[in-house]
Amino acid sequence: MVTSHNRCLVIQLPSSSPTTLTSDIDSLKSVCNTVSQAKNTTNSLLGIHLEGPYINELYKGAQNENYIREPNINELKELINISNNDIKIVTLAPELDSNMEFISYCKNNNIITSAGHTNATFDDIDLAIKSGLTNITHVHNQMSKYENRNPGVVTASMYYDDLFVECICDLIHVDKNTLKAYYKIIGNNRFMIITDSLSVKHKNIDEFMLYGIHCIKKNNACYIKDTNKLAGSILYMNQALKNMKEVCDLSLIDLAKISSYNQAKSLKLNNIGEIKIGKIADLVLLDNDFNIKYVYKNGKLVYKCWN
Repeated sequence: MVTSHNRCLVIQLPSSSPTTLTSDIDSLKSVCNTVSQAKNTTNSLLGIHLEGPYINELYKGAQNENYIREPNINELKELINISNNDIKIVTLAPELDSNMEFISYCKNNNIITSAGHTNATFDDIDLAIKSGLTNITHVHNQMSKYENRNPGVVTASMYYDDLFVECICDLIHVDKNTLKAYYKIIGNNRFMIITDSLSVKHKNIDEFMLYGIHCIKKNNACYIKDTNKLAGSILYMNQALKNMKEVCDLSLIDLAKISSYNQAKSLKLNNIGEIKIGKIADLVLLDNDFNIKYVYKNGKLVYKCWN
C-alpha cells in the first residue's frame, strides 16, 4: 500500500521470490536447496519462481535453448521435495502442457502457474485458465501478440478478468504509449509492476554471461550481444513506480495496488501487500521524486538516506 505523509510516499512491497533461468535439472536442484537453506535466516524470501524450463523455443528470449523441455510433473515433484515445498510459481508455455495436466497438478499443490515465453493461442489460454492458470509473465515480451486473425496471449490477457498480468515498466521493454493504452484496458485490479531486472544492475560491468548466453548492458537495459534482442532490464522498482506515475498519471492508491497489493493477492499471501494492523511491516518511504528515504523490515529501520 502507498500513503502520503509529510511529503513522503510510504510503500508496502512484497518480499522477494528468487527466480531461475531455464537450465539443467542439477542446477535447478541446487537453487531449490540453496533457497530452502536461506529461508532459515531470511524470512523475506517468499519461495521460488521457476521461469522455465518449460517454455516455447520460439519465444525463448535470453533463455538457453539447450535446456528447454516440456512440462514434467515428476521433475517438478523432485524440485518441490528438495525445496522443502517451496516452489511458489512456475512460468511455462501452456501450449506444451498435454491436456493441461501440469497446470492442474500445480493448482492442486498450491503452485501458481503463469503463461510466459509462450506461443499460446487465445484458446490455449482459455483452456489453461480452466485448469488453473492465473498469471501472465511480463506481458508483451516473449509471447504471442495481439493480432486480428490470430489472437494470442496478449489478447487473452486483456479479455480474461481473472488473470493477473505482469509488465516490465522501464519504458524500453514496452513502449510508453503501449503501456498507457494497455493499462487503461486492464485497470488497477490486476496489473502488476515488475522490473525483470538482472543482478548485473548492481555491478559496474558492461558484459556478462547469462547461463551460457553472452549479454551486454547498453542504453539502460540488457541485450544479447551483437543483437537488438532484450535479455532483461536494469530497472529499480522506485523508477518503475515513477514511470507509471508519469506515463499513466496514477494516484497513490493506483500505485499501491499495482506495486504491492495485487502481487500479494496474485500469490495468495495474506500477511503482506498493504499497510494494516496485523500485516508484516516491510515498508519503503519515498520522497516526491521517488527517491528512497527509509526502509523498514519487520517494523525496524534498516536503511536511512542521510541526504
